[in-house]
Amino acid sequence: MVDSSFDRCRSLRAVLLAGMAGVALGNAPAAAQAPALPAPPGPAQSPDLPSKGAPPPRARVASRQSLSGEEPLPPGLMNSTPKLDNLPTVRSRSSGPIGLTGNETVVKVIIDPPLKQVKEQDARRYIKTKVDRPYDVRTVDEDVRQLMKSKLFAAVEPEYQRVGENGIIVIYKVIERPLIKYLRFYGNEKVKVRHLKKQSGLKVGDPWDPYIVEDARNKVEEYYREKGYNKIKVVIIEGNRKEDRGVVYLVNEGQKQRISKVEFVGNNVASDGRLKTQIQTKPPLLYLFKGEVDRQKIEEDIGRLYDYYRNLGYFRARISRELVFNQDQNWLTVRFIIDEGPRYKVRNVSFVGQKIFTADVLADKLKLKAGDYFDRTKLDKDVTNITDKYGMKGYVFAVVQPEQSFQGEGSEFDQIDLVYQIEEGRPCIVSRVDVKISGDNPHTRRNTILNRVALHPGDILSTRDLRDSERRLKASQLFKTTPGDEPKITFERPKLDEEEGLAERPRRPGGFRGQSPEPNREAP
Repeated sequence: MVDSSFDRCRSLRAVLLAGMAGVALGNAPAAAQAPALPAPPGPAQSPDLPSKGAPPPRARVASRQSLSGEEPLPPGLMNSTPKLDNLPTVRSRSSGPIGLTGNETVVKVIIDPPLKQVKEQDARRYIKTKVDRPYDVRTVDEDVRQLMKSKLFAAVEPEYQRVGENGIIVIYKVIERPLIKYLRFYGNEKVKVRHLKKQSGLKVGDPWDPYIVEDARNKVEEYYREKGYNKIKVVIIEGNRKEDRGVVYLVNEGQKQRISKVEFVGNNVASDGRLKTQIQTKPPLLYLFKGEVDRQKIEEDIGRLYDYYRNLGYFRARISRELVFNQDQNWLTVRFIIDEGPRYKVRNVSFVGQKIFTADVLADKLKLKAGDYFDRTKLDKDVTNITDKYGMKGYVFAVVQPEQSFQGEGSEFDQIDLVYQIEEGRPCIVSRVDVKISGDNPHTRRNTILNRVALHPGDILSTRDLRDSERRLKASQLFKTTPGDEPKITFERPKLDEEEGLAERPRRPGGFRGQSPEPNREAP
């Protein structure tokens, strides 16, 4: 027995489907104009249900011809789709015009509307899309990104227009940002206006942006703090509203603060004078020059003191600071409070990954040994010595990495195990020696340089020979010895042979000195 409401629901679904089809074709009122449902007369009739073995009914789909208007649509539906012949010239706001063939050419590039505040040549500097060149949607997208990045425009949107079969007009719809007409500072007495303008980064004629104006205010305040004006307050009077055409700052400098003295409390292993060499916060010279209060520099000095104590083995040191101003709030006493804690000792030294040297050979001349207090300076020297041992055998790319492992519990937590992780790599042989001479008029012969170099093609690349050759070049007095200009010998990772793992030897019998200033020249 079928429920009497089944038949009514079936009629309602049919009308709703017809209304939805009308909306999809652009005729929303079609569903509203559908006839009302008639009341079911008398008792409900059982619907005609398909038999169990009957095939499923086929869905009726509107054909393409019915959409073009050539055949009538079912009652209640109206066709509002235009014919293809009546479509206008393609104009798209998407990433590119529809129906590209790949043979399109740009016939014109337009910036719309005409620019009033920004010079057109300044805007076109950021546009790479050119006339008479193939159209590329990626280039257009990049143009939009560069125009927005220039801060000249508040919005940029590309549009396109087809011309003929293969022509495209690219139109950049832009909204200009207003320009800064004037830039003024009021209230500044200790710092000149030209210095403030330079620190702000703003210039008259630059595009206006509220975020840039706020960033300039922060830069000016930071500049004052570096000068010791920690109570500086800069307020934006004009320039943070759309109707503003200039930028005006009101500066309240406050009182300049200087360092009166620096004190240390709780330090035992190092004297006050030694700790003062590790920090940058210092009183003014003769109480006249420099010595301004910089809170950021004070916080950084705490980190420098931490590094100093940890390099000496005080890994559990704690450091804080106390700032004490005088009554007038213009002189500051900086007091660093230090809790050094225990000093760690090296309990054991071991090596991992070594093959050509034994652990006894590597530990022979170590500066930091078992039983010594940890010292970062000695550790760095030991790493250099171990690396040199490998370098003298041709393993110039060996890597030595020290690792610390803390041992003990509670108050006994003051021992450390030192492990050297070693990656030896492969030995290297000199394949070619290149000479590069720089200067306004280089006239030194290559043989003059090669005669002072102890490395020849086919020799094992030794770091000791590299340093000796550098010393001879510096002592020759043929070249500048100022830092950055002194002679220097460098080496690059060789192209390893697949079978032997060594740089290939020169093929010319007897060898040669390979004087080649070109980096890409191969040895014959």
